[in-house]
Amino acid sequence: MAAIPKMLGQKFIYSRVNSDIPSAVFKKVLFMLNNARVCHRVINTSANGVSLAAEIKEKFFKEIYLDVGLCSVSLGLNLNRLKDIKELNLINNGGFSEQAVGQMLRTITPFYIEPALYYWARDEKGSNAEIDYVIQFRDKVIPIEVKSGATGSLKSLHVFMELKKYSTAVRINSDLPSKVAININLTTRNKVPIN
Repeated sequence: MAAIPKMLGQKFIYSRVNSDIPSAVFKKVLFMLNNARVCHRVINTSANGVSLAAEIKEKFFKEIYLDVGLCSVSLGLNLNRLKDIKELNLINNGGFSEQAVGQMLRTITPFYIEPALYYWARDEKGSNAEIDYVIQFRDKVIPIEVKSGATGSLKSLHVFMELKKYSTAVRINSDLPSKVAININLTTRNKVPIN
């Protein structure tokens, strides 16, 4: 349980928890924690279309905790001593943002349906493109890119949209909500507004 908050936003690797313990033990423990809904698995998918579960890669997954507050306590953060939010400089700020979004995405489905969360990572060697969450909305696949600040280059999202030829994406960040139409041309790396 203590390893999950330390690996927020990262692929969960058993050997990073304790290399002396066989991975079969971790698999069993994570299975029990997931069933108890103390934590939740975010599974890698190819995201070529619906259903997202049809193309999962079970070997690659992330874990999120039940709650951002529990993550904070587990990592020894004492946020009530801050005078201003600007004083907060977290090493894994992006991981906390992913945790918060994943926590909310888990509540989309009715309580009696086990929520399923997915992410996408590019398979090519040398590529580190990754989309934090991929959801199915009706007959569409919607990528969700999470940024902890107000800005970001969104390179992974641009790569995903060009590869998959999808027309809708969501960016969640600390900026004000807005709707932006862009045309992405990866060969020239230009973002051209669509009128």
